[in-house]
Amino acid sequence: MSIKGKFVFILIASVVLCALVSGGGFEPGLWGSWQPDLSLRGGDESSNSPSSPNYLSDMKPYYYNSNDLVPVAETWNNKGLVLAQQGKYDEALQAFNKAVELNPQFSEAWTNKGRDLISLGRYDEAIQALDTATGINPQFADAWYVKGDALTKQGRYSESLIYFNRSIQINPQFYAAWNDKGVALDNLGDINEALTCIDEAIKLKPDLLQALAIKGDVLNKQGKYEEAILNLDKAIEINPSFGPAWVFKGNALKALGRITEADAAFAKAKELGYTS
Repeated sequence: MSIKGKFVFILIASVVLCALVSGGGFEPGLWGSWQPDLSLRGGDESSNSPSSPNYLSDMKPYYYNSNDLVPVAETWNNKGLVLAQQGKYDEALQAFNKAVELNPQFSEAWTNKGRDLISLGRYDEAIQALDTATGINPQFADAWYVKGDALTKQGRYSESLIYFNRSIQINPQFYAAWNDKGVALDNLGDINEALTCIDEAIKLKPDLLQALAIKGDVLNKQGKYEEAILNLDKAIEINPSFGPAWVFKGNALKALGRITEADAAFAKAKELGYTS
């Protein structure tokens, strides 16, 4: 996997943010990490939660009450989350479609549908789903964030900033939005402002290895190679298998004339499937 320009590897290919969205069963997250909510409403959770072995093959819908035969939309949303986490994006899309069919005002399910469509490379449809989500709930920060991600995937960096900013305005602690805003700014050549955003992401989550790696790359561009290596070493300490950090570390070492060390870093990146 080669690294072209500005961190295609970072955006919705996957992170993963932390603080579950209230009622949505989904952690808004860096780069589309799918995390199911294992506490569904109603019913017998021990036999009918996403963690149950029979959940996907024999899903028994929850009901609002014994006389109501309308399945609860949250059940389908959670099924979609499990399927997406397994990489079964087409099946997940069917589940999210069922969720919004049952509850057209379910903004979280519309957002999850949009995220799933991004995973399928269907960006225009994703944006439509996310517009529906934000129309239903304009204060749902994750929906604005995911729309920014969809635009970034299309190389529409200036537009994506609008939605990352909106997400941050709603939730200033949303470190993934700060990080991805930094990525967009880096793509636009504004590396000083990019670094400010990335530093904010790291301030909010010091072990965010993607942000540490991006910071290393930005510092390389500023000629601050020693400082870059410090950040890249932190990323590698968190996850030694994170290939981009090895690539950027190799770039810094090469710039410093430490060729033997640079070659070792590049070799490690190649072993992990990454090239400069």
